[in-house]
Order: sequence, then structure tokens, then C-alpha cells
Amino acid sequence: MKKRTQAVLGLSFALICVLVSFWGIRVYFGSPRLNVLIITLDTTRADRIGCYGYPAAQTPTIDGLASNGVLFERAYASAPLTLPSHATIFTGLNPPEHGLRANGQHSLPTDIPTLATVLSDEGYETGAFIGAFVLDSKFGLNRGFNVYDDQLSDDNTSGDELHRNRDGNLVVDSALFWLRHVGDQPFFCWVHLYDPHFQHLSHEDLFGEQFIEKPYDGEIAYVDLQIKRLVNFLKSQSLEEQTIIIVVGDHGEGLGDHGERTHSHMVYNSTMHVPLIFSSPNYSYSSKRVAEPVSLVDVYPSILDVLNLPQPRPASGRSLKPAFEGQTIEPSICYGETEEPYNAARCSPLTCITTDRWKYIRTSRPELFDLQQDPRELQNLAASQPDQMEIMENLLVDMEQQMDRRSSPSAALSTQEERALASLGYTGDRGVIPDDLDIANLPDVKDMLPYFNRCDDAHKSMHFGNYIEAAEILKPVVEAFPTYFEARCSLGVCLYKQEQYEAAIAEWERALELGAPPATVNIQLGLTRMRQEQFEEARGHFSEALKSRPDSAEVHFCLGTALKQLGRLEESLASFDKALELKPGNAEVKSARESVLALLKRPAR
Repeated sequence: MKKRTQAVLGLSFALICVLVSFWGIRVYFGSPRLNVLIITLDTTRADRIGCYGYPAAQTPTIDGLASNGVLFERAYASAPLTLPSHATIFTGLNPPEHGLRANGQHSLPTDIPTLATVLSDEGYETGAFIGAFVLDSKFGLNRGFNVYDDQLSDDNTSGDELHRNRDGNLVVDSALFWLRHVGDQPFFCWVHLYDPHFQHLSHEDLFGEQFIEKPYDGEIAYVDLQIKRLVNFLKSQSLEEQTIIIVVGDHGEGLGDHGERTHSHMVYNSTMHVPLIFSSPNYSYSSKRVAEPVSLVDVYPSILDVLNLPQPRPASGRSLKPAFEGQTIEPSICYGETEEPYNAARCSPLTCITTDRWKYIRTSRPELFDLQQDPRELQNLAASQPDQMEIMENLLVDMEQQMDRRSSPSAALSTQEERALASLGYTGDRGVIPDDLDIANLPDVKDMLPYFNRCDDAHKSMHFGNYIEAAEILKPVVEAFPTYFEARCSLGVCLYKQEQYEAAIAEWERALELGAPPATVNIQLGLTRMRQEQFEEARGHFSEALKSRPDSAEVHFCLGTALKQLGRLEESLASFDKALELKPGNAEVKSARESVLALLKRPAR
């Protein structure tokens, strides 16, 4: 009996050991980790999608994800601009905290964790598939991605770098190729679809004449077809039940609301209210809709929370996971901003906050809207509701005081990119606004909007190479608003293209006097003086450009070229050496350097 008891005890102990060992394995390895697919829709208004109540929409795939997921009815962007908004999505920080306040100029600070860096550290295969230059790797969102496909060799070559893009069909082709070869590791895949951005196509080959009168709707329908390809792939590989899918807009489009045709200058809901849909196999629900306002800063912490991963650094957003579990969440106080009015023409920048009921826009002519009674933001209550104005201003001040503000380093742009950005009015180090700026005495963007629209007309003409037409549009703008320095910069480009070099130089020099950031303008001036064979003047402009862009290989190359023409060969060689140090192996710089060595009768290294 005693032996039997010992045997039973021994068997029980062995069984316990097996169970403990099995439990330990489960704890160590965990259950299979979920994949993450984020699809960001550039320039996409929430109210142009079927599941958000737009009857004319043709968005069955997005609607299907919403019907099996969680749709946030009131999700708000942090900025009506692509790069700052995407940085918010992937860091959980507002623009003052991650430092990207404008497109095309700066790079995300390297010490800020992103969703990609976190998931890469956790063993995820990470791939990003980008639809436009505005999210090029040089702007810093590539960190943490094993593959960052921003190659636009098959792109829409529009002649301007910032708006260089490729068709969503090509983006998804690339993403699907990667997904087919990703292996057994969990994956994080980001697909950026730029198609709803201007210029809008009606896609008659797919939809016939359905969207000829509303090409913006046609672009969104086209994007839906691309999302369908991704969803169908997941289904075909039995990955649908292992993948979190997030569909989110980075910002909207004015489409004429409040007089704004496109985006970037205003912070009304037409450009700030975006789609946000989560579909996760972790949760069982059917068409859950969340009415409380949320912000795109909430995306990053929400994904990490669903994956049961800690945040390596606190974010400004909060996890929306309780909403996925059927709980009621508190409304967010949503921050938004744009500095484009100041960067373009020294108008007052805009900062806003949105609560469950109220929207407040701080500017030189502030605005207050009761969103429950006035969702289209048509009746400004700032004058009639002074007490509510004070409450909202205090909320905004409190939020700003809690932000850990960051500056961001300049992106390493090529001379071609600098010039192309200048042709669009993106002149130099944008997004740097004095801390003590007195906005009360600045013009209000609402008064400036007609001039911005005229410049937009000019940029469309420039897009198609119609520089004479664009110049005729810009000249009255400059006459009516002489301090609008970005209009002058664009006019300078138009005059340059017509070989009216002195007139172009006059516009650029006046723009510098008015406060245009100097780097890109001086590059333009230097290249123009080179064209005129005025090499000493060119040297001076390139030297000025280097003061704010000391790490630009392209500017060192331009300076070296001017110095060579002046016969200052030793200095020219030093500039070429610096350019090669910054951009090793560049064939054009190496050839120029060897030509100087030949003149100096020195052997090439």
C-alpha cells in the first residue's frame, strides 16, 4: 500500500511538473502574436466614406471592415498635413512633441520611439510601402522598418518633388510581394495610399462616367479597391483571424468648405475629421460605433495595448482598447495645429482643441463653435460666448504646458528637391516660430485665403509647365499683398523658367527681406547667378545657404563648382571633399573633384 501511495505521488508529481512546464512554455512564448496592417489614406475626409454616412460613396471594403470592427465617428488629426500627421499616428505624440510641424523640411528626432521600432524590437518583420515623396525615408519615419519602399521610379512625375507620387495599385503590388515572402514571423505592414490627394482622377477605366463630376469620390473608390486586394490576400492565406487591420486618414480635404479648396491652411473639420476603423480578431463585435471624440495620438498606444506590449516612452495619446471591449470611453480633448499661414505669409498660425461639444480655434480672429448645434462650424460664437472662450483657452494652455516640446533636425534634401520645394512655396526651415510671437497683430488666414487660392491656381499651372500663365496669376497677388513672400518665391521660379533672370532675382531678394527662410532661396539665387556666369555672386549665395544647411552635400558641390570657375582650386577641392564626405561615392562629385585634381596636377585618390 505504501509503495502504491508512493507511486501515485510520484506520478502526480510528474504530472504537475509537465503541467508547470507546459504553463511555463505558454507564458514564455505566449499565444501566437497578431500581425498589424495599417492603411493610411492620404487626404481623406471621413464624410466621403459610406460607413460614415455618405450615400454616394463606393467603399464596400472599408464599410465591410467597419461592419466587423470598431468605427470611431469623431476621430481628429493633429495637423492637416501629411508628414506631421503620420508622425503623430506612429509616435502617439502631437506635433510640438515630435517636432515635425510642416512637410518637406525636417526629420523625426532619432530618440523618439515609433510603432515600427517597438515592433521590430519585439521580433516583428516590418515593411512600409509609401505612395509619395512627402513620406520619403529622409524625413525619419523609416526607422524600425526592415523594408521601407519609398522608391518612386514608376511614379507620377509631376515635376515637383514634394508631390511626387505613385499610383496606389503600384504601392499595393509592392506590399503584396513583401507579404508573400514575409515568412513565419509576425508582421507589421504599413501601406500609404496617396491617391485622394490632388490631382484627382475619375478612373473612367474602372468606373465609367460615374465619377467624372466628382473625381475626389472616384479616388476614394479606387483606394477602396486597393484595400480589397490586401484584405483578399489575408483571407487567401488564412491570415485574417491573425491580423489587426487599421484604416486611418491622415487629414481631410477642404473641397471648398470655408473657402479652402485643398488643405494645410485651415483647421476646420473638413480637413481635421478623418476616418478611423479598427478590425481585430481579439474581439467579437459587430459594427461597433464610438461617438466620443478621439485623436490620432491614440492610435499608437492602442495598438501596443492590444498587443500587450509596453510603451518605451510615454505618449500623449491614450489606449482605445476599452472601447474594443465594449466599454464606454471618456471623450478626448483633441489638439490640432497648422503653421502654414505663418510659414507662407506671416499670418497668424492656428491652434485648436476639440471637446465633446466645443471647438476652439486660436488665431488673431479666434473662433468658437458649438459642434452639437453647428457641426459644419458655420456660426462663430467667440463674441457671444466669452465665458466658454475663456474655458477653452485655459484648456488649450493646460495642454500646451504639459507637452514636452521638441525641435527636429533639418532633412538632407538634394538641390533638385530644394528647388522643387521652393517652386511650391516651401522655402527653407519652416515650422520654426518664435516663442514670443504676438499673433494678435498678425493677419488672419481667413482674410488671406483668396490669395492662397490664387497661388494654388498658379501652382497647378506650374505643375503642367505653364509658367507664363502662372506668373500672370501671381503678379496681382504680390501687388495686392506685397509681404506674401512665398508668392514672390513662386513668381521668381516662373520668371526664371522664362529666362528673366534679373526679375527672378529681384523677387527672391525681396522675399529674403520679408523674412523668407534663407537656405532654399539662396540656393535658387546661386544657381541663377551660375546660369548668368556671375560666379562670385553665386559663391556668396551658396556660402549663405551653408550657414543653415552645413550638412548639405549638394550645396557643398555647388559651392565647389563656383569656386572652380573662379580659379580658387584649393578651396574648390575642399568643397568637393566635403560633399563626398557627406555623400560618399557620388559619381558627379567624384568627376568634378578629379577635374580639379587634374588642374592642380595631382593624382586622384
